[in-house]
Amino acid sequence: LALRGGADTAAASASSSSSSLWAWFRVLLRVAFPGNPPRERASIAPPPPPPSAPPASAKSGGSGSKGFTAKGVRGSRAAKPSKGGSVVAVHSKADFDRQLSSARSSQLVVADFFASWCGPCQQIAPKYKELAAALPHVKFLKVDVDECKDVSQQYGVSAMPTFKMFRAGAEVGSMQGADEGALRDKVESLAGKPDRWASAGAGRKL
Repeated sequence: LALRGGADTAAASASSSSSSLWAWFRVLLRVAFPGNPPRERASIAPPPPPPSAPPASAKSGGSGSKGFTAKGVRGSRAAKPSKGGSVVAVHSKADFDRQLSSARSSQLVVADFFASWCGPCQQIAPKYKELAAALPHVKFLKVDVDECKDVSQQYGVSAMPTFKMFRAGAEVGSMQGADEGALRDKVESLAGKPDRWASAGAGRKL
């Protein structure tokens, strides 16, 4: 019985030693191979708030509104008035007479008698517009001789282009041909320098 008991005791001691060794072995395994650390979940950011509406002072339009208040914005979008003169097309004798009578007494009026089929007339037409832009105190007209035959006959136009100059309703100069330099010299010599009333029309009678 004692031997058996001693054998049982020895077996129990061996079993206890193996359990202790296995426990230490598990500890060593945990130290050597710690495994994946616990992961933290990424926090989800809330969605951004919707953009706020612009202040009412930045908007344009509406009754009594003055448009954009920022410097440079309003000025860049506003249409600037043209400083140069323009060429007025005449379509009848009544229209031609009205253009002459509406000019001031000292204002020079230049009439370009042309034809749509005339090559020199088409050639000098852009230069005629440039001259009108350079001399805003002079009134420039264009008269189609086929459309206004009565006007061309009244002033004895027989070749195109013909340029007639008027002041106070009376003819003061004439030139034939598409000579840009000669036309400019003649108009400038007759037009004179602009005065303070250059952009004003004819006065009204009481």
